[in-house]
Amino acid sequence: MRLLPILSLSLLTSASPAIEPLDKPLLIHGGTIVPMEPDQRDPIDGWMLVGVDGTIQELTAGEPDPKLIETSESIDASGKIIIPGFISAHSHLWSAPFRGIASESNLLDWIEAAHSPFTPYYQDKDFYIFTQYGALDFLSHGITTCYNWVWNNGWDYEHWIEQFEAQLSIDQRFIFGWALDVTDTEEANRTRLKAFLEEAKTLKAENPHLLKVSLSALGMLFGDTELPYWEGKLMKDFGLDAQAHYLEDPAIKHRQQGEFSIMEKAGMICDQLHLAHFIHTNDHILQRSSDAGVRMVWNPLSNGRLGSGLADIPKYKQFGLQIAMGLDGQASGDLSDPFENMRMGLYATRMKYESAGVMTPYQILALHTYESAKTLKVEDRVGSLSAGKFADFLILNPQEPDVGPVIDIYATLVMTLSTRNLEAVYVGGQAVYSEGDFTKHDFPNIRDEAHTRVERMIEQLKSDGQPVPTATYLNHYSNP
Repeated sequence: MRLLPILSLSLLTSASPAIEPLDKPLLIHGGTIVPMEPDQRDPIDGWMLVGVDGTIQELTAGEPDPKLIETSESIDASGKIIIPGFISAHSHLWSAPFRGIASESNLLDWIEAAHSPFTPYYQDKDFYIFTQYGALDFLSHGITTCYNWVWNNGWDYEHWIEQFEAQLSIDQRFIFGWALDVTDTEEANRTRLKAFLEEAKTLKAENPHLLKVSLSALGMLFGDTELPYWEGKLMKDFGLDAQAHYLEDPAIKHRQQGEFSIMEKAGMICDQLHLAHFIHTNDHILQRSSDAGVRMVWNPLSNGRLGSGLADIPKYKQFGLQIAMGLDGQASGDLSDPFENMRMGLYATRMKYESAGVMTPYQILALHTYESAKTLKVEDRVGSLSAGKFADFLILNPQEPDVGPVIDIYATLVMTLSTRNLEAVYVGGQAVYSEGDFTKHDFPNIRDEAHTRVERMIEQLKSDGQPVPTATYLNHYSNP
């Protein structure tokens, strides 16, 4: 049995800075608040009060008491729109510096081209810097919460765990997807997971940015019939949700469809599982998944980029599936933009059905906010704006640049606004990104460090006589 080290609590704690309370309550007033609470469809022209603990104390229509303005840090949001921060329910943050690779490849060929060549060249702190870079890239696009699916691709455990350390250092809510080491034994993985969960429990009490630990399940991705049984037992024994890639690449859809019964026998098909992508389904799989309470995460941008196909979301909703949205990895979706993700999904679905009424702007905005939180079972804390939840929100200015009068606010939010209109990103009532700059993180230094490390890896590839992954630019139109 190959034993990998388990980091000490003191080492992980050093990566988790104390969360400072606000100096005084924060008052946002004068703007239009879009709560995205399922029982509050109508926008609110009113105000929101954030307590010093970073949670919403009150959200109501009208004008606040002048005394409240005097005793709080007050922000006049007149003419602006306040919405909850976006959630990416499926993400691979460490991949952020590897965008644009294998731009003509579907999933499996893309994995081989985009990931495999670099695997031998990772060094200490590479994953730490790359994950910080990815998390900040998400924040600058208004993504205040993410599920980070972390695959242990045979890397050393010390390097792999740097992703967790990095996320603790960034002001962003996250669910960490702990992964099996597929080169080790079931018992070793169980021992390592138990120790990690004990450490994470302490960290979670100290750092509210860590929402929960989940399991990054491989499921039937590579056709290994042993792993689902390991993962099914770990899910049940430790009470963990799990997220697995499934039915994504059309090249292996028939094999994976046939292996659904293996996942059922392994105990994975249950209400603890969410399936990322989940495109090439059939009615049997949809019905059995719905009956078991399985949820799914839709990733329109990366599915389009990789030619994976279009998930039939209206049909899934008819079967009663709970659905979230994700940006996937920056290497597979390239652009960390939830506005583009929503438009890609909305318009592609309308094209498929040849109907503009098959999916509405409100519905898809809900998928990227409250419904994603509900899918990940964290809707009590994030995903919408209401008293008691974390004050994670965005301030959007539809006049900078101007997109015209706001007649239908949901149509404006989904169809016309973009990150150019993103004035500020708040996490726990603290501005972490404002007017194009990070307020608490040295992004230029992290960016430069990420670039330098990738350039080092490319030079190592060249020195070893290995090809640098690029596109082939073939004319597929003449040879589809």
